[in-house]
Amino acid sequence: MARRVELTQGRVYRVGLDLRADAEVEIALRLCERHLLFEGACQRGQLRIGSTPGVWQHHSSTLVGPSLTAGAWWAPRLGLLTLSVPQAGASVDLAKISLGAAMPAAAVTIGDFSQSLARWFPVAEVHFLPWHIDNLYLELLIERGLLGLLLTVSALLMGLWCATCMSGPGSLLRATLAAGMTGGLLVGALGSIMDVPRVAFLLFLLMFCAMALWRGGNTH
Repeated sequence: MARRVELTQGRVYRVGLDLRADAEVEIALRLCERHLLFEGACQRGQLRIGSTPGVWQHHSSTLVGPSLTAGAWWAPRLGLLTLSVPQAGASVDLAKISLGAAMPAAAVTIGDFSQSLARWFPVAEVHFLPWHIDNLYLELLIERGLLGLLLTVSALLMGLWCATCMSGPGSLLRATLAAGMTGGLLVGALGSIMDVPRVAFLLFLLMFCAMALWRGGNTH
């Protein structure tokens, strides 16, 4: 799981965990300069936890790696802290997570889970292909069923028809809307769109704009 954190220039970070484990397990820690998919500089650490069933423990690890930077004010670099358990089938209960400078030892609690997983989100890295569908239409079929696939594709085709069949002024706008929707439909055959909310929103926004222009043109 992962969480956004603020970065400080030149700092060596230390992560503290309050946890319990029913079996011996390892926890991989990583703090990186990262926006969405691609990482910049990273500091890493690893904890090996012994088996103490039902007993809460406190562990900490100083991360090792190059200096991280928050970047310039006009191009900030976002920080992402990730925690993972590499062993298949292993699990760890976490009660509190803190992050701070290694020296002096001043850490700030960034997760006590009093609000459940607020500000934390799951991430899948390296072996993510079993959960990733690189086809818009197959993704719609699996997640929304045959009816959802037919309704979504029909709406997109209707928007494309509205953009290409309108008459009157605004030919450049109509062509732009048609090109955008056509590109989305073509890209959907080889890649995923719905798992990127901003791209999916833009595709449907183009569709609704085309329908609105067609309706406005016909009512006048």
